[in-house]
Amino acid sequence: METPKEKILTGHSLRVDSQDLQNFFNLTGQLLTLKNLLLESPEISKISEPKLKQGLTELHRLTRKIEDCALSLKLSPIKALMLKIHRMVFEVSKKANKSVELHFKGEDTRVDREILDYLSDIFTHLVRNSIDHGIESAQERSALGKPEIAEINITTSTKGREILIEFSDDGRGIDRRRVLQKALEKKILDPGENLELIPDEKVFSFLFHGGLSTAENVTDISGRGVGLGFVKTTVEKLRGKIKVKSIPGQGTTFLISLPIDTSILDVLVAEINKIQYLISLTDIEMVFLQEEFKIYQIPNSKRFIMKDGHPIPLIEPGSFFPKSTEKTRGKETILIFSQQNNQYGLLVDDLIYQTQIVYNPLPPNLAGKRNFISGSAPMSTGQVSHLIDLNSLVDHHLGLE
Repeated sequence: METPKEKILTGHSLRVDSQDLQNFFNLTGQLLTLKNLLLESPEISKISEPKLKQGLTELHRLTRKIEDCALSLKLSPIKALMLKIHRMVFEVSKKANKSVELHFKGEDTRVDREILDYLSDIFTHLVRNSIDHGIESAQERSALGKPEIAEINITTSTKGREILIEFSDDGRGIDRRRVLQKALEKKILDPGENLELIPDEKVFSFLFHGGLSTAENVTDISGRGVGLGFVKTTVEKLRGKIKVKSIPGQGTTFLISLPIDTSILDVLVAEINKIQYLISLTDIEMVFLQEEFKIYQIPNSKRFIMKDGHPIPLIEPGSFFPKSTEKTRGKETILIFSQQNNQYGLLVDDLIYQTQIVYNPLPPNLAGKRNFISGSAPMSTGQVSHLIDLNSLVDHHLGLE
C-alpha cells in the first residue's frame, strides 16, 4: 500500500537555475574527456591486474550513466511546440482560404531544448509550403473526390539517440516534370541527362536548392524558393538528414532524422595527411579496407568503386586537406555514407579508434563550406580535433560550392 509520503514524492519536480544546469553539463563533459584520457592511454592498456581492469570498466559504465542523466536534464517534450504549430496552421490556412486540420502524434518525444527552437523554424516553413503549394482548395478537393478539409500529420518518435520526424499532407503531391523543368532552368541539371532515369527521390531533393520554387506566383506565404532550402540547411546544421516522398494526387511526406542531443557524440577518429579528424559515427553505414576494392576512373571523371554492381563516387579529402611533411603509414580505409539519397565513399589514410567527444559547433563567423569542418572537440591527448562536415565534402565533390 502506498504511503502518503510516497504519494507526495510521486511526480515531484524541482526548479533549477539554467546556469547551474549548464555548469553541471560542462563538468560532465570534462569528466568524459578525463575518462577518455585514462582509457585511451597506452600505459593503461598494458595493465593486466584484473581488479584494476574491472574498475576501469566500471568507470566507463558509470560515466556513461552520468552522461545519460545530464542529457535527460536538457531534454524537453516536443509537445511544448504543439500549441504554436496548431496556431500557425490555423493562421496560414485562413490566409490561404483553405480548410486544414493538424494531427500530432508523439508529443511526449523528448529532445534537447536547443533543438526545439530549430524545430519551430523547420515546422514554420514546412507548414507554409504544404498549405500554399501542396494542399488544394476546398473546391479542387471536392472535384477530386477528396474531403474538403485537408490534413497535415506530424509524427515524432525516437530511435536510439535520434529523433525521427514525419511531416505529411494529403494534398496534390509533387509534380515531377515541373521540378525537372525548374532544375534545368536553374542549371542544377545537365540538359543532356536522361530525365526519365533520374529516381524520384533525387528529383524531389532539387526542391531544397535555394531559389528553386515550382510556384506559379510568389505570395506572402511562400513561393520564393527559400523555405525548403532553409529547412535543409537547418537540418544539416544539426547533423541531421531529410528526404522527401510524394505520390501524385495523394500527398507529400518529409522524413527528418535529428540527433536528440547536440553536445555529446560517438565518433570515429580517422587520419588524413597525418592529421586526426573526427567523423560522426551515426553518419557512417559501412567501413571497408581500401584493398578490398578496385578503384576505377573514367576519362574526365572522378574516381569511384563498385559495390554490389553499383558505382560509388570516391571522395578523397587527402588531396585538398592540409598536408603534412610526414609520410603517411596506415591502412587506407573507405567509409560509406549517404547524402542527398546517394552513397559516397570517403577515403582516409587510416582509421584509428572510436570514442565519445564533447562537441563544440563552429562559430557562425568561421563557418563555411571551404572549411570542410562543422566543429571541434578536445581530445584525451590534450589536442583539439575537428569534426568533418560530410555535407560540404559532397557539395565540393559535386562542384556545387
